[in-house]
Amino acid sequence: MRLNLIPLLLLITNLTFASDSKKILIAVSDLERQNIDENTAVVITDRLRTELFKTGSFTVLERNQMKEILEEQEFQQSDCSPSECVVEAGQLLGVTHMMTGALGKVGKTFTINIRMIDVQTGRIVLTDNTDCKCEIDEVLSRSTVSIADKAASYVDPTRKPAAKKEPEPQRSFWKTPWSWVIGGVVLAGGSTIAYFMLSEPEETEKESSLGTIIPVN
Repeated sequence: MRLNLIPLLLLITNLTFASDSKKILIAVSDLERQNIDENTAVVITDRLRTELFKTGSFTVLERNQMKEILEEQEFQQSDCSPSECVVEAGQLLGVTHMMTGALGKVGKTFTINIRMIDVQTGRIVLTDNTDCKCEIDEVLSRSTVSIADKAASYVDPTRKPAAKKEPEPQRSFWKTPWSWVIGGVVLAGGSTIAYFMLSEPEETEKESSLGTIIPVN
């Protein structure tokens, strides 16, 4: 029963996506960890799958589907070399391409290296790496988008790269409406203070003159 279930799942998968021949049916292996914790590697890999799907050039097999099919087939990576395992896994999953690679950190720099492999020929059709001297948040939001965009360009060379999101420029305080309001208040207050400072000696002089006793001879 176990062996009969997998061909049925693969048949359903292929029939589901056969209507869109322009898309590549791809599976992404969990990125190998190099000085990175497991949870981070899983999150980055899942985001990479999402970004590949968002390009519109790929139909991406979900992680749980991959795990279920490979477990049903009793696939053991220890029985083959890394490159052979990727191709064999792709054949069992019924995909046309596999993406594999590694996520690592050296010093303050995160790096992602990926390879996209044609399952039928076993040939590497795309390699890419991105380095980011940044926080892991930016690797999640930017590096995965960059890799997905380059992979989509392999599928469609005429595709325009995704527009990069530039950080919004910080507005100077003196260019905001509040600066004029506060400036006006400061000027008004300064004028008032200046008035009292200038007028205070005059008032004092008056009081002194009124308080002076002129002797009568």
